[in-house]
Amino acid sequence: MIPSPPKKIPPVQERILTGKGNYTEILAIYAPSSSQPGSYLTVSTDIKNLYAQGIYIAASAVYNGSQLTLLPDYAAVNPGVFQNFYGSFIMPNSSISLKVYSWYWTGQWVFDDQKQIIINISTEEAQFQSLSVSYAKA
Repeated sequence: MIPSPPKKIPPVQERILTGKGNYTEILAIYAPSSSQPGSYLTVSTDIKNLYAQGIYIAASAVYNGSQLTLLPDYAAVNPGVFQNFYGSFIMPNSSISLKVYSWYWTGQWVFDDQKQIIINISTEEAQFQSLSVSYAKA
């Protein structure tokens, strides 16, 4: 049995990946499409376990170079099931690029998937958006 992972995942560096990960898939990022500067925003993401067994999954996020802590720190996720991770921050005075990363544990954290959305600056009330991925069953 693999021991439980530590609470911290490695620092996020710029990653480039296309498609879903090998063991995880970021199904959706839930966030407003725009927000006023200084607004308190909560964003969340659903990450699915693609592996045939239960694994530990973690999520991290970066917006405009700033690390965003997502909770829970990690979760034991059964095969075919998704886990929601969430975090909050104050909207800066400019539009942001929010990048979400998924990780799985093998005795160390392994980067697996990423998705990105843009949250625009607005002088109007925030509008909600989500990015989701759907697929046909084989």
